[in-house]
Amino acid sequence: MDIKEIKGIPHKLYDDESEFKVFNPNEQIVGNWRHGDVHDWVLTDDGYVCQVLGKSKLNHPGYKTPRTLIRTICGSFIVQQKTHKILGELGVAEDVYAFSGNYDRIYDRAKNRKLNTRPFLFASYVAAGDNIISAYKKAYPKAKDDDYIK
Repeated sequence: MDIKEIKGIPHKLYDDESEFKVFNPNEQIVGNWRHGDVHDWVLTDDGYVCQVLGKSKLNHPGYKTPRTLIRTICGSFIVQQKTHKILGELGVAEDVYAFSGNYDRIYDRAKNRKLNTRPFLFASYVAAGDNIISAYKKAYPKAKDDDYIK
């Protein structure tokens, strides 16, 4: 069992259902975390048990309908994002308010990504000594407005 205190309240992550039942004999586990509501005890994708600390809607311009955000001791996750998994084996999140999930993979992808032509040109001009605005204008010739560029 892992414990993290958030705003003065201890929250627990149990290793499995049997450990949870020892400490909470009268509580029920709802099931998969994607179906839990605030204060429900839910199963992570690898069989750990945690409590839903918060649930809200997240608006994003790329999606027509708001997506559901769920916060647990393991971090915050978007319910509809099937690639995100709550893994209790990773333990308690350092920041439960930050989005969690597949950040190792996202970080690796960003780290290994090569710059495409225009960002590479912009960086090259800046490295050569051009000021930022003129370097941007050279790399992106359609950008004319200095306020926009700034």
